[in-house]
Amino acid sequence: MFSGFVGSGLLTAAIAGDIFTSPPAGRTLKLIETIVPKDSDNEILIIVANYTGDCLNFGLALERAILDGYKADIFVFGEDVAFYGEGKRTGQRGLAGIAFIHKIAGALADEGLDLKTIKSALEYFAPSIGTISISLTACNIPGHGASFTIGPNDIELGLGAHGEAGIQRLELCSANKIVETMLTHVVGQSSPLKDYLKQNNNQIVVLINNLGGMSQFEFNIIIKETVSQLQNLKFFINRIYCGHFMTSFDMSGISITVMAVNKRTLQLLDAPSSSSVWNQLQNKPKIVNKDIFLTKSNFVQSDKTSEYEAIDGLKFGRHLFLRSIELSCEALVSWFKFFIIKFCSIS
Repeated sequence: MFSGFVGSGLLTAAIAGDIFTSPPAGRTLKLIETIVPKDSDNEILIIVANYTGDCLNFGLALERAILDGYKADIFVFGEDVAFYGEGKRTGQRGLAGIAFIHKIAGALADEGLDLKTIKSALEYFAPSIGTISISLTACNIPGHGASFTIGPNDIELGLGAHGEAGIQRLELCSANKIVETMLTHVVGQSSPLKDYLKQNNNQIVVLINNLGGMSQFEFNIIIKETVSQLQNLKFFINRIYCGHFMTSFDMSGISITVMAVNKRTLQLLDAPSSSSVWNQLQNKPKIVNKDIFLTKSNFVQSDKTSEYEAIDGLKFGRHLFLRSIELSCEALVSWFKFFIIKFCSIS
């Protein structure tokens, strides 16, 4: 995930540990020595997702770097709304919303701001970001198997980035209900974002993240539901980011991130940048297509009492669909007749 954000206008470098573990402090210190000469005036900001191992190892690396004379600091980010509220003793975990932190930090660095100013800015923007995740399956960790057990008719809500089990198990339901449940946590009355959303007049950007195993077809359904429901809740979607930003191997799930924004936030998100994950196209404003052709009322439904439930939910083009099936069946019957006649003649 982090190496995907190394590029112009983003991160300078990233360091990886073993599967789902943080890198040792010595490895991080070696990276710092590689990218920043000791006699350099360059300052270093270490950005860390909020997990215990990462905080410990990167914290040790920071202490050693400072002792060696480097100008360095650390920013720990967590925006998981599943671990927010009364009775939640664990700090909020870092999820896909950290993509916004990488982007904003890189844009501020390109503006020539110093380490202290950039960290202060991130501390200002971070509380306006919230993420919730959901999955139909567990994560299959190479060499270890499934990270937890989940039934075929269950959905796990509030998972971590490393395949950790969530906070609630729900019964399998429609995409509409799944998104509704997720948005209740992210932008509902008990959400940690509610004050920031109000301050920014419900102006938001949305990041929808594929956890790795969700097909593009299913992913598009979730995107459509998310946009539709946020609009119905009177939110103004300024930007939409969709893709694989923080995956968990083959986990068949998604996460939804919402960030309350103003003009300054959008300026930083749109600043030039390029990496393998966040390419230049991500900086082009992507807003909801409001073309009248895409509205539901524009589709002609010739048979208002059609039995579309019996043919997989088809609401329009029913006769064309049935005629296609009919022609396909006729072609199959003709082929079988030809095959049987030929086989009998050989016999």
